[in-house]
Amino acid sequence: MNIYQFIANKFDNNNITAELVAKSSKKKIFPKSKNKIHYWLETFPEDNGRTSIISINNQKEIKNITGINYDVRSRVHEYGGGSYTVSDNLIFFINESDQDIYIIDKNTSKLTNQKSLRYADLEYSDSQKNLYFVIEDHSNIKSSKPKNYIGFIDLDKKNAPKKLVTGRDFYSNPRMSKNGKYLAWLEWDLPHMPWDACELWVGEIDKIGNLHDKRKIDGGIKRPVFQPEWSDDNKLYYVSKNDDFGNIFLWNGKKKNLVIPINGDFYRPQWAFGMSSYKVISNDMIIGSMWKNGLMHLVLINIKLKEWRIIPNKMKNIDDIEITNDLIILSGSTKDISNDIFYMRKKDINNMPLPEDPVDKGIIKINYKKHSVYGLHYPPNKNIYQNSCPLIISIHGGPTSISKRGYSIEREYWRAKGLGVLEIDYRGSIGYGIKYRDSLYGYWGIKDVEDVIIFANHMIKEGLYNKNKIILRGSSSAGLTILNTLIKTNIFACAASYYGVADLEKLYADTHKFESGYLESLIGYDFNTKEGKDVFKKRSPLSYCDKIKSPIIFFQGLKDKVVPPSQTKTIVNALNKNNIYNEFYEFKNEGHGFRKKETIISSLNLEFEFYKKILSLKSID
Repeated sequence: MNIYQFIANKFDNNNITAELVAKSSKKKIFPKSKNKIHYWLETFPEDNGRTSIISINNQKEIKNITGINYDVRSRVHEYGGGSYTVSDNLIFFINESDQDIYIIDKNTSKLTNQKSLRYADLEYSDSQKNLYFVIEDHSNIKSSKPKNYIGFIDLDKKNAPKKLVTGRDFYSNPRMSKNGKYLAWLEWDLPHMPWDACELWVGEIDKIGNLHDKRKIDGGIKRPVFQPEWSDDNKLYYVSKNDDFGNIFLWNGKKKNLVIPINGDFYRPQWAFGMSSYKVISNDMIIGSMWKNGLMHLVLINIKLKEWRIIPNKMKNIDDIEITNDLIILSGSTKDISNDIFYMRKKDINNMPLPEDPVDKGIIKINYKKHSVYGLHYPPNKNIYQNSCPLIISIHGGPTSISKRGYSIEREYWRAKGLGVLEIDYRGSIGYGIKYRDSLYGYWGIKDVEDVIIFANHMIKEGLYNKNKIILRGSSSAGLTILNTLIKTNIFACAASYYGVADLEKLYADTHKFESGYLESLIGYDFNTKEGKDVFKKRSPLSYCDKIKSPIIFFQGLKDKVVPPSQTKTIVNALNKNNIYNEFYEFKNEGHGFRKKETIISSLNLEFEFYKKILSLKSID
């Protein structure tokens, strides 16, 4: 099926520099459409990582809606999301610097002015003329855990935000039915993450905005709900557990039913607000993106006939879906293009399939004892070094996540430099079913480490790489995996850790509210017990860093609230005491995930120079 870009771009993979990586690291995410105008969020690394609302009309005229004076980003849960929404003639967005909501009518003006409040997951109701959102209240400066609730603003009165749903630790997805009568939302409590134990609720909204007759529809511990979505006929769809997958369910106002059982996963780990894996096209049809055996598929579901089929297309990863009367709009990546906005025409859905892309066969599966581990291997573009080429084993963060699917200019940077890249989906990764995803719970720092070593030994055994030229690389939670792997074995030449975890005890004390129960699930013990404290200490790389012999390069943003800078500083100090060579670079104005052009360029160049020095890389010529 034909897939189109709104704005075309492509790169020469043999001539990629750090400067090009930085320039091309802009992401286009969260597409929305209204009145034949299409919108998305776009990041600009060259402008300090600023995010803008961009629009394009049918005449292909592109406009930066928010310009250089605003940075569209929420900081609720630190990861944000749901930072803008559009109606027929209004645009609402959250500005990063003050976390207030702004409204664009003919002009841009501030809608809220509450210094201690943060907002996310904006939802405008045309019928109610209300703007709904999730609020994170930081007014109690004595507490490290803010209050979260759902609130709204009456646009006719434009008064201060009113509380609507309170009492639980977390909320997301306030979604109004098309007739304006019912509000759906998700809620959950610590110590759970939303993909472990959130619930779907519905309440009736009266004419003045009060909520009545609240009732739980579905969800709970080990039966989480994802993405409630109202259809035009006011039926409520959502994703919940069916066997080993997240499938789509329907609540018609009286009872809930599974739309159709599918051996594919529509769940997404809700790290950010506003995520979507499906859209209701009509009263009879749903289009969705599902994971199956590590591959992303676009599927069409006939609700009435209870049939489904895969729509052949070029997408390797689909982050979000939007629909219009005639288009299906996708954010994601193909084999050649990364983090962009694509579209297809609804009328083309039944076209003949495209030839199968050979990259779909690129997942390596290793069966080891009683479990399997998966990875994707990308050999270097050319052999430019004497002897064998190096291999980077890339470990994704999360850890409840998955390695990058589709094109990655950062990956191609390393391949153009003559390095191979292996991206591992260790136990705990999404994309292979719920059991595989949950198999890391209780064993973080053990099973992930085992899987990395299994894959490294496999690549050595196959004769593809030499053990003295294998590098570990990753960010965030991957820092713990990298360090514990280096403690376990000496087969790795060196490593690179970006804002990585090193001290579990300190992280438990310092981490933000959203993830404050996550560590106990991953480690499998209550920290506030003697046994729990002992296990946390044993799983912390800091406790055994005297066993690390491989050089490491560290990068850390000093504004990081997810993995505080103290994590990196502590392990660097310990390695220095043990006389283990390391390099440590701090970036004053970066947080969790580097966004600025100069930071991206600097860190990549420093990292490559580090590899050349440690591995004594010498080109053939």
